[in-house]
Amino acid sequence: MKLYYDEPIRRPGSYIPPAEKPALPEPYRKMKALAASVHSPERLFYEQGMLMADYEDDYAFHGTFVRYYPTYQAMNDEQLRGYFSWRTKLRRGDIRKTSLSFVYVYIYELLNQIGVSSPEEGFDALQRFRKTYRGLDARAESFLNAWMKDYVIYNNLPVSLIPECDTLSSLEEALNTLARGIPEDTETLFAALCALSSYNLCNSRFYKTNPSDVTAVCCNVYRRLCEEYDAHKKCSYFQHLFGTQMVFPRKMFSFAIFYDHKHYVSYEYKISDTQKYHCSNGRWSFETYPSIRKKNAELGLILKSADAMLRQACHDSHPLEQPALPTETSRLIQSEIEAFLAEKKRLAAPRIDIDLTRLSDIRSAAAQTRDRLMTEAEMGEDEPLPTAPAAADTVADASAAEGTASVLNENERRFLRCLLEKEPFQPLLRELSIPLSIMVDTVNEKLFDLFQDTPVLFDADAPVLIDDYIDELKGLLL
Repeated sequence: MKLYYDEPIRRPGSYIPPAEKPALPEPYRKMKALAASVHSPERLFYEQGMLMADYEDDYAFHGTFVRYYPTYQAMNDEQLRGYFSWRTKLRRGDIRKTSLSFVYVYIYELLNQIGVSSPEEGFDALQRFRKTYRGLDARAESFLNAWMKDYVIYNNLPVSLIPECDTLSSLEEALNTLARGIPEDTETLFAALCALSSYNLCNSRFYKTNPSDVTAVCCNVYRRLCEEYDAHKKCSYFQHLFGTQMVFPRKMFSFAIFYDHKHYVSYEYKISDTQKYHCSNGRWSFETYPSIRKKNAELGLILKSADAMLRQACHDSHPLEQPALPTETSRLIQSEIEAFLAEKKRLAAPRIDIDLTRLSDIRSAAAQTRDRLMTEAEMGEDEPLPTAPAAADTVADASAAEGTASVLNENERRFLRCLLEKEPFQPLLRELSIPLSIMVDTVNEKLFDLFQDTPVLFDADAPVLIDDYIDELKGLLL
């Protein structure tokens, strides 16, 4: 029988026994020990983070860390030391790309006020990290933007910080504008209506060629509808279009590891007239208009009808089919269009200014004319009839007439000839680039001293000569 005995295993000459793993530093052991007494994952993360808020490490870590919900508790010893070593460099300004899960842990720390002394400092740190790290890895930015908005709300920071992380949509901005009341500025009101309307009025052919007319009519229609609802309806026209605000449940810091250390009993944060956040005994809700995410169909019909009816009133060569609306609403739009066009025509009519300081001169000239026309009987038997004017007087009157006519320049004389001979005057005005109303006002002003009247008037927007002055004007232009 052969006997076998234990023998030592012989190693190759190149074999080096493994070095003993260094002991985990004491702060890490204390941090891990908290898991035995804290059972909420969010509370455990908060307590562990506060314990290690100022800790620094310089461990050379070459591995990775990947978790869907990354926490300290999910890391092994090397990953823990690797994370805190990376964070130490980051805080000193040496920001390096690392595992995405490490990035989220650092963001969670700031959201939980770990490592910062105030909410303001925390927001600044979040903003700096977002702007710097996006160049290395932008995958966390979409979540970070949403969390930064929640951070502002949760910590009651100024509303002005929200645009830094969350830009209001055009619908939200427009709804805020109208919720505050009717803007006095027409351009502001029109921009809000277009943003909320399902009909894209800004792409309308008629709007592109008549923007001021369409803007004025649409704004007038909206104002009038608001007045009608205020006077005759139980709700405002704004409420009719967009309803009333409703309250929806809201989860703050969604998908983040966040511990609610403030425990609000009753709290409200107002972003705008259309967005408010509430917290009651730790339960969050969001108050807003349910229609804030879509364009309004009824407002679209209103603006499209205004476009179609204004085209028809202006005899536009590209008519638009008018959508079906209640008769009362169609009449209101038509009424506003007619009122606008009438006012526009009135403002376009030539303006005649009368110089009241010359009334005394007019009265004096009229008295002289009256005296010359008096008969012998009216003057009395002892006074002879006036004889024909002396030659000197005739020459003086002729000189005055000639002097008055000479104040007209050649272009103004050409214009009068066109009127006297009933020829088209438009080519002349186009050649001179002078508006008709300016030419008429200039001629009337220069001839006023001669006639004590305005010899050129408007009849249906066309200039005409007063019959009583035609012969004298012909004589002046000879």
